[in-house]
Amino acid sequence: MITNLATGESFDTAAPGVEPLEVVGRLVQEDICILAAGEGGHQRLLGGVVCFPAHWSVLEKLGKILPDIHDPVPRWRSDAAGPARAFLSALRPEQPFIRWNWTLMPTAELHLSNFYEPPPAPHAAAPEDVSGIERLHLRLERQYFHRLPRSGCLVFTIRTYQRPIREAVEGRPTMAAALAGALRDLPYAHLEYKVGLQHRLPALLELLDAAAQGEGGREGEGGQEGSAGGVVAATATSM
Repeated sequence: MITNLATGESFDTAAPGVEPLEVVGRLVQEDICILAAGEGGHQRLLGGVVCFPAHWSVLEKLGKILPDIHDPVPRWRSDAAGPARAFLSALRPEQPFIRWNWTLMPTAELHLSNFYEPPPAPHAAAPEDVSGIERLHLRLERQYFHRLPRSGCLVFTIRTYQRPIREAVEGRPTMAAALAGALRDLPYAHLEYKVGLQHRLPALLELLDAAAQGEGGREGEGGQEGSAGGVVAATATSM
């Protein structure tokens, strides 16, 4: 029996019909995926509990290896599939790995599943929609990889943080400068994948450049707020 002291919920993991992965998903904030070695040594998705997908779904990707899962990402198969296979294959139980990923979303919704409801086209708004930039949200994902010692499977968890872009960079010049630099350096295909809002890019860069010139603010504070600038700077070109 497992009891969640925060919610008061109890789970009898030995009871018939109880799915352990569902229980784990109810105990933590992170989304959870289970991976195992598949075709060509690439990791294959065996299952998961994902409440906050970013334009994908477990049912859509179930059973696929990572290169197929990441097909929508420009050049992932050609540039990242090999290094990802080598790195994840070498990951040991005593050496978990944490990385961050970022993107920009034209919505405040955290659940964006392709399977149940296709996401709205991010560049569907008219160019004259001057308020469109106010709908942009910076989405950060803390991604954690841990190999299970007995089965050898990989546990992959995702903790999602999201803020309106103006609020996210206000008082955080390091974050604003890192994000502006990343957007300027990204190839067109990556920029379209990350942002999908070409007609709003000038206004977005203007906002970020202005925030980068700001002083003081919250970058020196502790916790998630204080580390945000470093996160974006460290993952500026991450796919």
